[in-house]
Amino acid sequence: MGLRDPISTFKNVVSHFQVRPAREMRCYCIPFFRSQLWDAPSEFLRLRHVSQTLYRKCLSDIFEKVTNLPYDTSKCALRNRQRDAKILLAGLSTLVGLDVSFAADRLFEMKGDTSGGLCMQEQYSDYLVYVDESGDHGLESIDPDYPIFVLVFCIFKKQHYVDRVVRELMHLKMAFWGHAEIVLHEHDIRKPRKDAPFALLFNRERRERFMASLNELMDSIPVVLVASLIDKTRLKQQYAIPTNPYEISLSFGLERVFHHLADAGQPNKTTSIIVERRGKREDEQLELVFRRICDGANFFKKPLPFDLVMVDKRANSAGLQIADLSARPIGIQCLRPSQPNRAYNIIKKKFRSDSSGGVAGWGLKVFP
Repeated sequence: MGLRDPISTFKNVVSHFQVRPAREMRCYCIPFFRSQLWDAPSEFLRLRHVSQTLYRKCLSDIFEKVTNLPYDTSKCALRNRQRDAKILLAGLSTLVGLDVSFAADRLFEMKGDTSGGLCMQEQYSDYLVYVDESGDHGLESIDPDYPIFVLVFCIFKKQHYVDRVVRELMHLKMAFWGHAEIVLHEHDIRKPRKDAPFALLFNRERRERFMASLNELMDSIPVVLVASLIDKTRLKQQYAIPTNPYEISLSFGLERVFHHLADAGQPNKTTSIIVERRGKREDEQLELVFRRICDGANFFKKPLPFDLVMVDKRANSAGLQIADLSARPIGIQCLRPSQPNRAYNIIKKKFRSDSSGGVAGWGLKVFP
């Protein structure tokens, strides 16, 4: 299969779609572009024989010719059809003067910079979402002491995250370790080892001061929580072939995050969903499920403007640490509501809620 010139291919796409409405262009631009780009029958294109490497190289060539800027795949990763379409159509509009009448939907907005060249501002939302879990999502062997799976989504406004969350967490770490490189994990705090950085918590007085400072931090930070809790025992009892708890939780959580962003007036801007890497196989499975949900397999039956970001477990991410500290207290509260749970009493005020303050179904989804 020969790769054709991307710029001339663009012009073919324009001639084919210039008389069609923008909605139709969004739906059919990518398949048509691929069929024009490669000299191959359409049946080959339906299969997965077309090299994604060649496809992305072509897009990078177009991007650079249209914008006079280097194409950085780490910043402009093209992971689904909707995003490809937005880049192609934004490029078409700039390259050949096609009036694409959905500027609010574009991934990029052209603006002049001080150097006289073009700069690209991606249409990101004002929010970041960090995700962590508590419990095992497997169904083969269920722990009778913790037969649940919790997935928590911490929604931060970016300005609050930078100005307050990161700064206050760094101050806490420096006060107790003398530096900010320590990564807080709920398990290490709850069950510290004597040979680990959390060994200082074996000192009762120091532990009490640390827990008081941590509770004060968690109480003060501006964050909105959304959590999905799956009772794995009941799930197996009610369904002959139950869906994986992680997939169920992810779907419930992303739908409620989208509701929150829509309420904030940003339903169409791209929001990063940040998770920890768990291993090559698990990461691939997660990305597949994530893409399927965001491509329309959700309650709304439409694409969701989310971008999955995976970071190393060792990353010193303030948002992931807040998510880690929030997940287990939610699970313990649902398992044993009569047990004292100071951590939950602090974070329960952070749940997304309805106008009367109710969190069930809004900030906390328990299933089944």
